[in-house]
Amino acid sequence: MMVRCAESYLVVRRLTLEGGPVIDELRVGAAAVHGGAGGTFRVMGTGVEVSIAMLEQDLSAFAGATPVDGLSALSIGCGDRILRVSGRYKLRGPLMVPFAIEAGVEISGGGARLAFRSIRVLGAPIPGFGVTAIGEALNRRLAEALAAAPIPAGIILTAVAVEPGRVVVSARGDLDWTAPVAALPDAAQG
Repeated sequence: MMVRCAESYLVVRRLTLEGGPVIDELRVGAAAVHGGAGGTFRVMGTGVEVSIAMLEQDLSAFAGATPVDGLSALSIGCGDRILRVSGRYKLRGPLMVPFAIEAGVEISGGGARLAFRSIRVLGAPIPGFGVTAIGEALNRRLAEALAAAPIPAGIILTAVAVEPGRVVVSARGDLDWTAPVAALPDAAQG
């Protein structure tokens, strides 16, 4: 069986992915899609656009769930083009210090990175090493979150917009996805 359509749209709300943040809304649209089933199910699309919206409370729950790289108790706030991240950072031994950052998000090397505007530790701005250590740890955590997002190969990250209360990740490209029919749920097999 072969299926063709000129345009297609899919909207999924409150998607929970193992090991990733809850996605409030996933939108996928394509200018042209065709696919077929035999021993495999193949979907090909051109001009595929993906939009993933995540709420600040879901990002905070994901970021704060597991301490990583000396970071713990992370909380994320979303403003107009700015992320506010606070938490605790382990300096040495049992010494944990509170920190707060403000950052924008920029596209870099096919992924996203935080572009730090300010980092404060114990309420005071800090220079050099502290910024680098905390910043690198936060960027590793961001990379983990994006790696868990449902963006298939061939789809390239194009923008990350920080809006009041949420972050919206956008991507675009062409899709050629194949799965064995046995791997699809019974309803998809006909």
